[in-house]
Amino acid sequence: MTPKTSWYPSPWSRPAPAPSFQVKTTATDGYNAVQIGFSTKKSKNTSAAEKQHAAKAGLTDAPRVLSEVRLIDAPTLKVGDIVNVTTFTEGQLVDVIGVTKGKGFQGVVKRFRVAGGPAAHGSMFHRRIGSVGMRQTPGRGGRIRRCLVIWASSAHHAESPRGENHRGEKPHPR
Repeated sequence: MTPKTSWYPSPWSRPAPAPSFQVKTTATDGYNAVQIGFSTKKSKNTSAAEKQHAAKAGLTDAPRVLSEVRLIDAPTLKVGDIVNVTTFTEGQLVDVIGVTKGKGFQGVVKRFRVAGGPAAHGSMFHRRIGSVGMRQTPGRGGRIRRCLVIWASSAHHAESPRGENHRGEKPHPR
């Protein structure tokens, strides 16, 4: 629910605490960014370089996923700071990028939301693809970005973003 008492369907996410491993600035690297790590690896699956990179941040385990987030302004995070739900505030715009849940080999109605062909008069063109077009529109999907944080709770360690997909459409009501 937003301050204007409008109800929006939005997913809940529980972002796990993610420590910052490296802070990049325009003075040192030519651009502003923060490297954030998520989850941990077993020691036997970690290279020596990854262990040293984690040790510089003051952490014992290397992250399973190491991601760099570019920033416009100079970063306020320091190396070793933890990014969690308390970092976000209600009404803040955030970019959310992720991998969708795998659904296997799907047809075009589910995969690209193609409406399908006519159902009657012997058309024999029901759930097939037909002409796709000369754009990239159906070729990429699954990313959500430009999200508005509707709700964030440090007690529940959860947040609820509402956003648009990469084509600027509202999320599909499923």
